[in-house]
Amino acid sequence: MNLQYHQPILPGETYHLFSRAIGFEKLFVTEDNYRFFLEKFFHHVSPVADLYTYTMLPNHFHLLARIKPAEEFADYFQYFKQKPIDHATDLPDFITERFSNWLNSYTKSFNKVYKRRGSLFLDRIKRSRALTDKDFCNFLFYVHKNAVHHNYTKAIGHGMDIRN
Repeated sequence: MNLQYHQPILPGETYHLFSRAIGFEKLFVTEDNYRFFLEKFFHHVSPVADLYTYTMLPNHFHLLARIKPAEEFADYFQYFKQKPIDHATDLPDFITERFSNWLNSYTKSFNKVYKRRGSLFLDRIKRSRALTDKDFCNFLFYVHKNAVHHNYTKAIGHGMDIRN
């Protein structure tokens, strides 16, 4: 596993991505928050990444996602940035920007609903790249077992009571 929190996010690679709320804040207070968080993900990130799996706990989340090959989102980049893509310099920043926009968009909405100000997430999204099939399997298991680890459910595959 390549555990570097601020490594570039590269096309064609698979990552375990995660973040948590600052202090003792919650990211998700109601069921609608979970749904809205995923809606924001698909709006901002799905043009550049495919989601394998995720877990969302009240104060943090984990994703396993594959960044699409650059050819699959070059037109999106050009439309969004109004310039041709420079594969050598533009891609990691653009991909990271999609994730940042997702979290910022969610934070702004969350802050408005709950009448709060400031950051909601502790830091930029952290990431670990799956370099091998074993890394991929370990990340997949880790994401799925996270709710068990934090005592939100008794076993992988069981529903989680989000009211905790």
